Amino acid sequence: MQQHLAGSTPYQGNNLYETGIPGISYRFKITAPQLCFMQYFPGGCTFEAGGIMDHTLSVELIKTGSITGGGVLSGMFAHWWWHASDYATYSWGGGAVIQPTIPTWKVSTPSIAVRLRDVNVFTGVGKTSPSQPFDIVLQCSGGDTGTSTNVCTTLTDQIDPSNVSDTLPLTKDSTASGVGIQVLNGTTVIKYGPDSSAAGNKNQWKAGSAGNGTFTVPLTARYIQTAPAVKAGTANGRATFTMSYQ
Repeated sequence: MQQHLAGSTPYQGNNLYETGIPGISYRFKITAPQLCFMQYFPGGCTFEAGGIMDHTLSVELIKTGSITGGGVLSGMFAHWWWHASDYATYSWGGGAVIQPTIPTWKVSTPSIAVRLRDVNVFTGVGKTSPSQPFDIVLQCSGGDTGTSTNVCTTLTDQIDPSNVSDTLPLTKDSTASGVGIQVLNGTTVIKYGPDSSAAGNKNQWKAGSAGNGTFTVPLTARYIQTAPAVKAGTANGRATFTMSYQ
């Protein structure tokens, strides 16, 4: 009779099944002298046999990508069945705890002064000046080999912390008017949000993920015309950035 042995979680190909933990999959094989099975099983693998018999099942955890956190493996991960009946099920005994040491970060550039160039290009609301690049630099250490941390960021308007638009108003000591300041990540204009490191904070954005070493967040800043009339003078803005490691 035809029997089946397969993982009980979504199959990923290449003999791998999902664990539910990002960056970690599992594979398994069965060794039974009567069957001579010693290969890793793909999803839906079938074979001919007369019923369950003495055997050894070996399961391995495989790193398949960036590991950004841990978790607990619990419940059934494979089963051996015929028609609708299970001969045997295989579970993570007592719950297998996966707890890698994730990198920790320190900001190397806690204060960044960005000098925007003098401009005279404003001809209408929405007109922008050339962008000026600057970087947020982080140093990371202490993580296990192969682990990484998702680095998320929120920019907060220090004049009006409730500002959730994409434009930073000028400070009160500025003598110019009719313009604001925008910060860009690549070609995306960043919106401001509350000063919080909580995951999912409003307008929080993912800067990337990285392991031990130096991580740089490249940004640019520019002026944008916000009113029909622009008054010349100094045009300063002030914002903070809050990092969230997830």
